[in-house]
Amino acid sequence: MPSIDFDDLLIQADRLRDSAEIDEAINAYKEIAQLATDAHETYFKARAWHMAGVSAKAAVINIDSSYYRDALNFFASAEALYITLGDQTLLGALYRDIASCGDYAGDSQTAVNYFQKAIEILEPTDSFGELAITYDKLGLHFSKLGQPQEGLAFIDKALQLLKKEPTAGFYRATTLFDGAKIQIRLGNFDRAFELAEESLGWFEADHPNRDYARRRAQLFGVLAAIKNELGEQKAAEQYYQQYQELLKNFDPLAIKVIEKELQFLAT
Repeated sequence: MPSIDFDDLLIQADRLRDSAEIDEAINAYKEIAQLATDAHETYFKARAWHMAGVSAKAAVINIDSSYYRDALNFFASAEALYITLGDQTLLGALYRDIASCGDYAGDSQTAVNYFQKAIEILEPTDSFGELAITYDKLGLHFSKLGQPQEGLAFIDKALQLLKKEPTAGFYRATTLFDGAKIQIRLGNFDRAFELAEESLGWFEADHPNRDYARRRAQLFGVLAAIKNELGEQKAAEQYYQQYQELLKNFDPLAIKVIEKELQFLAT
């Protein structure tokens, strides 16, 4: 029997997740988890369950969402396997994603509990990128609670940590984007535009096997909202058209989640 290329299968599933093809991505990750039956394949099994949870998170609209329940179940399967592997970085990253999923659902208690767990695990390690993106998502958490200034302090902390891990381009671009969202909440639209534009530049660059369609759509939507606030209607319309073009291929629930975020930023 030929050996299975789990790295390639994960890349294929990642493409579906990046493009907000949620159910297809979940099924692809579940298939990987089911194929990884040998002890030496535990990492791939755990990673597949973890990313199935991250995929489901993109469709979580509230605490009653079936995707929220599914995501927590997938994360629990990954947690058990990561514990057997004894890798603190993987476990800390998982707890951060559980916290972020709690924020998507509006389940603040779960978010707080798992942010605390993630930071406690990651702080003693030299996994600066994972710790940085954890502080980034904690910043968003405070912003959603109506404390954007406190949230911005965590964004700044994340950016400082990322200087210690310059290869973490995805995490830096994500942190810039999240910083832009908080700047919008603070009414600093020029600064928000600068951060969002820099973030978009990274996501639009050439990344083999990845096109980050969902993230680019989110950024185009945010850039359209910023330009609208600045009274630059022509630019706002151009960004909005690019936003709409990318949404055409997304799962409907993924679109609802993105639109919910944009509505929150506009309030």
